Amino acid sequence: MRLLSSAIIAILLTSPQISSAESTLPTKHDIQRVSESPQWQGLLQFFKTGFGITNTSQADDAAFFISPQGHANAAEELSAEINLFSNSAHPEYKITACKFPARFFWIQQHFPQLQMKMPSCPEFEEFQSRINIKDTYLVFPVAYLNSPSSMFGHTFLRLKAKDKNNPLLDYAVNFAADADPSENMLTYSIRGLAGGYPGKFSVVPYYTKIKEYSYLDSRDIWEYKLNLTTEEQAQMVRHIWELKNTNFDYYFLSENCSYRLMTLLAAVSDRVDISDEYKFRTIPADTIRLLDQQIGFSAIKYRPSQVTELRFREKGFKQQDINMIKDAVINPETNPTLLLGLHNPIAALDLAYDYARFVAAKEKSDLPHLSKRSMQLLSLRSKQGKAKELSIPPPPARDDQGHKTLSLTPAFGHSSRGNYTDFSIRGAYHDRLDVPRGYPTGAQLELFNLKLRYEHDSDDIQLQEFAFVNIHSQTPVTDLVKPKSWSVGFGFQHQNIEDRLGGYVKGSVGRTWGWDNLTLSLMAAGDLVAFDDTGFIELGPQLELNYQHHIWSGFINTGYFENMNRQLEPAFKSEIGIAKHDQDWQVRLTGEYESSNDIEYKELTLGLRFYL
Repeated sequence: MRLLSSAIIAILLTSPQISSAESTLPTKHDIQRVSESPQWQGLLQFFKTGFGITNTSQADDAAFFISPQGHANAAEELSAEINLFSNSAHPEYKITACKFPARFFWIQQHFPQLQMKMPSCPEFEEFQSRINIKDTYLVFPVAYLNSPSSMFGHTFLRLKAKDKNNPLLDYAVNFAADADPSENMLTYSIRGLAGGYPGKFSVVPYYTKIKEYSYLDSRDIWEYKLNLTTEEQAQMVRHIWELKNTNFDYYFLSENCSYRLMTLLAAVSDRVDISDEYKFRTIPADTIRLLDQQIGFSAIKYRPSQVTELRFREKGFKQQDINMIKDAVINPETNPTLLLGLHNPIAALDLAYDYARFVAAKEKSDLPHLSKRSMQLLSLRSKQGKAKELSIPPPPARDDQGHKTLSLTPAFGHSSRGNYTDFSIRGAYHDRLDVPRGYPTGAQLELFNLKLRYEHDSDDIQLQEFAFVNIHSQTPVTDLVKPKSWSVGFGFQHQNIEDRLGGYVKGSVGRTWGWDNLTLSLMAAGDLVAFDDTGFIELGPQLELNYQHHIWSGFINTGYFENMNRQLEPAFKSEIGIAKHDQDWQVRLTGEYESSNDIEYKELTLGLRFYL
């Protein structure tokens, strides 16, 4: 009897506790409702791209989820994590909470009745302590045409530490394709466009990124201080910990560095909304514009590249002084103390030392004396005291201050075949007649440029051009910096002389010289054109004159091409263009002339371009 009474008492005492524990768990309806939160879906990397038919996670690792259905069902993942995190006795409780601290914290905030307590996580806590975040900067190395993945620029984060005053000692959060560095550029480009690489987050010292972009790639860098709250930044550090070992598909044009940073920020701040953005393409400058609208920047800083500083500083010297500075670096027999006799020895030594570093790093020089010469220049400079005033390049217009990157152009024209109406749409980015503000001098990059033409006389609609890619890099040379000018493009285009559509691959290489707003390029150019039944190759010299101003732009391009197949006579081709700008639209007038095989073709087109 006494045993029975004890059993009844035990049941009465324990039953309410069991009932109470079960009652704290949210209902299925509550879980479904809360799982639709943009932040929860963001933490699982649920974002729609393309036509948005399905809503599944973009994370490619099964280990990123607890539930077997977590990759495709945010509610199932939330339910599985609630069940695990509400049971501290579960053998996977600590390891999972330490693996996903951002999700643990988010569930803890949204379901306080669970009374979850974060366990001790030494590795994550050491990571938090090392980052010691105070402020967050979006870092933007500007467009770099020599790298397919950075043609539009690149973005990453700098996490400013509370206990460090030197930015170089901060940490950078970067997302990039995990590719073989030895892979050739063509393979790299094709695989990158097709999503053939995994992408990964990395957390590295900031100074390594400065060295990579400012010194080696010669790219100016902009830093934008994000208006994130203390709570948002703390959650961001937790989420970075979750993401840093996770694989994603990497696409140069869509799910790239800037897109993945936007998903990171959208997961930790309800002010960042990308639900209607970046369905098919993500241009870094566009993401900067969106962040400015949604959370704003409290400060913007410009960091000129090594080449920008060289170009700016050499303008302060006469030609004979530049020759002496160059000789003092390159020629091991020249005594660098000769620079002390120049009218501004401090500036001369600064320029010589910077040029020596440039030759060693950018030009990858194997001159054996260069390291010793750099030390000699540095020693001489240290004895001269401080400069009276710092020679710092003025900040140019930022990329995000330039025109938007999608464009539509309706146009009307007249050719040797009659009147026509054109309609063009360009997926990205910038050409030689576009508004130059915010874009690199001499740079042209067009992707997926489609032009349809309606011929009035024949009542016919034809594909005039579809350019997959069209790149021109025509940076002017100086006495110290002598970049090669080059171009490459491929696609389909209606050939004027043959009057038929053909596939083409074209390219050129040469030099460009500049004077204020004017540049002159002399190129060796070549085209390969293929039709269904035949084709031809033509090679020849090409001369191009470009004028770029914030109100007007113009160009003249002319070339003489010898046909390598000997089926056609040499061709003379000439183009001319002029445009009047506004920030959001442009009026442009272009003309073409081509002659070969006693056939002449002429056209003149007036168009109105809109930037969207």
